[in-house]
Amino acid sequence: MAISTTYYDRVRYTLRHKGKGSLIVTEPIGWNEDEKEFARNTDYDGIVTKQSNALVFVLEGADWLENVLSIYGINAEVRLEKDVRNEFNDVWERSYSGYLDLSTYEREKNNVSIKFSSGGIEQLFKSRQSEKIEIDRQTDLDGKPLTPLVTKRILMEGREIFLKSAMDIAQFNNKLNMEIKSNSGGTLTRTGGIPLNAAVNSHQTILKSVAPQTFGNESNGDLDMMFIFDCDRDRVFDIDINGKLDAFVQQYENIQYAVYKIALTKYENSFDFDFKERIILTDLNDITDFDIDFDGRITPYTVKDVPFAYSNDSFDVLQGESVALEVYMKADFYTDINAGLRVFAQNITVDLKLDENSQFEQTEAETVLAHEVGDRITEIITGRKKAFYSEPLGRTELGYNTDGKNAFIGFSHGLWLRGFSKLPLSEDNKYKPLTTSWKDWIESLNVTEGLSMGIETIGYSERVIVADKKYFYNNNVGLRLPNQVQNVKRSIATDYYYSGLEIGYDKTGDYEEAMGLDEYNTLSTFSTVITAVKNIFKKVTGYRTDSYGAEFARRKPKKSFPTQDTPYDKDVFMFDLKWFVDNLFKVKKWQDDFSKQPTGVFSPNTAFNLRWSPVNLILRHGWELAASFISYPSDFIRYGSSTANSKLKTQLIGKKEYAENEDILNSDLEKPRFTPEFIEFEHQVSNDILKQLEGFKDILGVKIPTMYCLIEFTNERGAIEKGYLMNLKPNKEGKWRLLKANR
Repeated sequence: MAISTTYYDRVRYTLRHKGKGSLIVTEPIGWNEDEKEFARNTDYDGIVTKQSNALVFVLEGADWLENVLSIYGINAEVRLEKDVRNEFNDVWERSYSGYLDLSTYEREKNNVSIKFSSGGIEQLFKSRQSEKIEIDRQTDLDGKPLTPLVTKRILMEGREIFLKSAMDIAQFNNKLNMEIKSNSGGTLTRTGGIPLNAAVNSHQTILKSVAPQTFGNESNGDLDMMFIFDCDRDRVFDIDINGKLDAFVQQYENIQYAVYKIALTKYENSFDFDFKERIILTDLNDITDFDIDFDGRITPYTVKDVPFAYSNDSFDVLQGESVALEVYMKADFYTDINAGLRVFAQNITVDLKLDENSQFEQTEAETVLAHEVGDRITEIITGRKKAFYSEPLGRTELGYNTDGKNAFIGFSHGLWLRGFSKLPLSEDNKYKPLTTSWKDWIESLNVTEGLSMGIETIGYSERVIVADKKYFYNNNVGLRLPNQVQNVKRSIATDYYYSGLEIGYDKTGDYEEAMGLDEYNTLSTFSTVITAVKNIFKKVTGYRTDSYGAEFARRKPKKSFPTQDTPYDKDVFMFDLKWFVDNLFKVKKWQDDFSKQPTGVFSPNTAFNLRWSPVNLILRHGWELAASFISYPSDFIRYGSSTANSKLKTQLIGKKEYAENEDILNSDLEKPRFTPEFIEFEHQVSNDILKQLEGFKDILGVKIPTMYCLIEFTNERGAIEKGYLMNLKPNKEGKWRLLKANR
């Protein structure tokens, strides 16, 4: 239906619906008595419009709404706009707009009552932001086809990891009974695995406990003898073995010569366990006269505390090789029905340490850059294309003027890191899509980069905007109130005082493959000087940025472990990336952001995501935190605890050097933009003020919504003061609530 040309006095109201068209209606009953307001969203920093009272439509407007409801249902987006004639030039100007909540529709006689809200995209996000979404799905939540998902590739060069394993003897398996015998003479050999127990296993699939009483021969070993089993790739270990045993020679009968040795033995050809090399640790004949020619039977005896030891910081084990700590026994017999050798190893003790500066070949993994994730989820939730905008996440290839400072943040999940993909489709393919929610995604960017979100209206279109939180607290004046404010009330904004900090990540530090004490991107706590209130500054995300977790995931590649699950498969990993070539990226290293090499961490040259360590997150959020400490510049944010490596020390370019367990001087934080004080007052809101407030301010060529800029006013003492808009009810006397600016 075309817009009517009839004007109603100095004000007109227009209903709009994409399918139904537009209608100018008579003034809704209750418009001037409503509770409409501008308010900062409690979940993020954007300002939205709200209205709690219902509006009543009559005549043609009531019929029009009933028709929309009957055809399009309660999900229909009906926009209500209020235009006012400019008092100087009589031109219609937008005063106010929003959406009707059709779920509140009521009709009595010829009147339709319905609540007015911010509606639109804000309403969709409110209802759907926590829904888990497969980002490579083909349709949005309303079943409409989606824009194809664009992914990139990461070249994972590898994180060197210090692996430390330890083996000992199980309490009830500290013996090994070895026997060989022959009635017809000749030479026989037997090997037996010393029953090791994997006390600490950082080497997972290649390290295992040794079964008691398992044996091999001169040429071949047995699976259950091996403590290193079928090595997955060429490795170099630092190995250290110290042990002892009692050798009880229970039978030594009709033997020309005998050998009893403790050896570290390598076997090759995987499950064939073909003998390759035997390193002798102890020969019993070097300790006692064991190798003797005796045509008869020797009285049983015990050699106490037979020692064995070995140390090598370059013990190489090639792919497909296995290793056993074994007893090697050999004898040449006389021809006699009683010829035999029986030696019982008893009271065995072993302390075996296996350390490795572990490396893994480079691989490639699929990833989605941050802008594509935001755009994708926005389209899935709203069904609208190009409804997402973000300067920090934008890139020139997407039409932005420059690459944003956070443009190269990548998101992957464990299965992508392992090389899984959707194709080929088969029952054997264990691939599952990267699944997340808008809430989890924006939370991850808020924690790591201090980004937040809002919803902006450009003309008749809405869009979701993701920007640095400072965008929503711009320190330029956007609006000056012309009159002195009245009925001023001031109060402490206790929500902006923090007695403690909890910052970092939920899912880190607890690794099956290794002790997580070297991983730095974990969860840390701090305390502050504030004691009057108990309020924790909590910035924690369920996404992962830990280099150890990502490395362990990719070390279980699909090509080698196509059916094995890992704890990382469904976890979402974030990567701080840099462009490499074409659509291929690399993770950033310390040289990209830090003034010198980090200390307190293993292999700093292969470490990544260092910008996202807890102490660096604190510095990134410093301007928010500093509002708590304006009166306490010489006090500290004091370290409390960490779930892993708190000794990492880094120095961002242009910043001071900090260890993760170091106290931070309050005055070293970035200057706060506000002080924790609410100022409430009354000042009438004219059409001109509303127009300015809902408009934009040009600041150095960038258009910033006026409502995110400072509001300047004359306070109760006649002095000029400034603050950030937190809440405004524009009707009648105009009730304002500002957060005081720190100028």
